[in-house]
Order: sequence, then structure tokens, then C-alpha cells
Amino acid sequence: MAAVVAGWLVAALGGLAVVPYSAFAYVFVAVLAVPTLVAFWDPERLFGRRWGSDSPPGNAADHEADVGVLVQIALGRYRPVWLIVTMALGLAAAMVNMVGGFAATVVAIDGEPVHATRVRLERTKRLRDPGYHVECVLARPDGTRIPGGLPVPDGDTCGETEDVIVDPHGLVDPVRQRDDPAGSVGVQVLALGAALLSCVPAARPRPSPPARKTVRRRGGRAG
Repeated sequence: MAAVVAGWLVAALGGLAVVPYSAFAYVFVAVLAVPTLVAFWDPERLFGRRWGSDSPPGNAADHEADVGVLVQIALGRYRPVWLIVTMALGLAAAMVNMVGGFAATVVAIDGEPVHATRVRLERTKRLRDPGYHVECVLARPDGTRIPGGLPVPDGDTCGETEDVIVDPHGLVDPVRQRDDPAGSVGVQVLALGAALLSCVPAARPRPSPPARKTVRRRGGRAG
């Protein structure tokens, strides 16, 4: 459960006004890496052998052994089928949160409708992509700039004025009113709730194998 929540919280960085869109690739990698570290962190089994070994660290044998330990942790601590289900649901919940879900949830809970005016369009180069990402910088009617930017997907435009919902604290990017940010709250609860519930059967201890009964034969050893 901690791994699912950690991935969900890391994905929330994608909706923060202080995080540029050019960092999305780094956030995505963190969404994959952080839950894995949280779920499989077992320093004694992962590094105890290496610290007590006479072989130099970082050789191929050590790396192969570490992979084997990770597999043992996964199979011994979780049920494999449910582990795959939990990982898929957790990744889905994180992606919903990353791609506008977190910002929409924040403004749905504590948002302020604003008839904003376009200040300019910003073109941000995407990482490992020759294209550009366009976001619309907006201002309030009094000229005060709204923190963050309104994403402009391919094929969409940013008008001279936009009806948006703004976080009064400036934490997240503005969201268009027509996008119905209130509807994202239910999607977030459903996605995260399903991922957390799947953790219960995934981590449930397996039943112990039945003990073998010994039969004592008359005049002989136990068999």
C-alpha cells in the first residue's frame, strides 16, 4: 500500500505549477522507480551478502544475485498474480493523477472560477522529443498572472479569454471549467481505491503446507 501511495504522490508532481512540462519524462521514471524501491526494499537481503563478500562490488555475479534476490522477495512476500494486478492498477492511478488529475482534484475541492485573459503562449521543448509542448499563460481580470499554465494539447487552441478554475494558493495549474474537474475526483477515488484494495490479496500470507504425518511401524523405525 505504501508503494501505491508513493507512486500516486510522485505523480502529483505533474500537476504542480512549479514543475515544468519538460520534466514530465523524469516524473514518469520516478513514478516507476519509487514504488518499486518502496515495495522491494530489503537492505539485509539485497546488500548484506555484498557487504560481507570478498568479491569487488558491482561485478556481474553480484548484479545477477541481486536480481535473484528481488525475484525471491517478490515471490515470497506477495502472490505473483495479484502483484501484477496491483502494479497495473497502481500505475493506472498514478497516470490519472499525473495527466491533469491532481490539478483537477485540487481545484474541484478548493477552486475559484476566473474569466482569465491570455498573456502569451509558451513553447517548451519536450525531453527526447523533437516537438514542442504549448501552454497558455493566463492572467486575472486585474492583470495578475495566474501561476502555472494551461496545457494546450495538439489540435486545441487557447482563446483570448478562457473560463478556468484556479487554485487560490497557486499550487497547481489552472483547469478549464468545461473539462468538469469535479468529475475527476470520482475517477481518482476509484483508481486509487482499486489499487489499494488489490494490495490486500497481493500481500496476504500464503497458507502453510500441511505437515507430513509419520507412521511408526511396530518393531521398526518411524516412516
